[in-house]
Amino acid sequence: MEDAKEYVRIPIKECTDQVWHVFLPDARPGQLCGFRVSGPYEPERGLRFNSSKLLLDPYAKAIVGAVSWADEMFGYVIGGEKEDLTQDLRDDAWGVPKSLVIDSGFDWQNDKRPAIPLHESVIYEVHVKGFSKLWRDLPEQLRGTYAGLGSPPAIDYFKSLV
Repeated sequence: MEDAKEYVRIPIKECTDQVWHVFLPDARPGQLCGFRVSGPYEPERGLRFNSSKLLLDPYAKAIVGAVSWADEMFGYVIGGEKEDLTQDLRDDAWGVPKSLVIDSGFDWQNDKRPAIPLHESVIYEVHVKGFSKLWRDLPEQLRGTYAGLGSPPAIDYFKSLV
């Protein structure tokens, strides 16, 4: 992660059905982000809010970086007199993964909708690796992969189900 400097903090004020959310119209693919959650630090009541700690977006489509383990990664002071009851206020953003904004659009290029009515369609759910990992009709490099599902032997197999 090249420039992981924090540029702005945006308060999240919207909550719908117990889900806090924010719309960021200027966020573009490649943008790194995370959450900081404020609130009381009262471990004896089960409350451990700590805005010094950067959290991943639970709805993130991609994550970059790895944890660089150090004492400040914890919400409490490691080795403190009160064990895990003393809040660690050191910022850990330098050493934790970040959520990554991605472009979720997909270019379907020249794909066309199949001319099969839904009531005549067959929906086949399959575990990719389990379906083809040991299938000898597939080249070894395709076994257990999505490419294996799109190979001629797999397509022939799916067509035979109709």
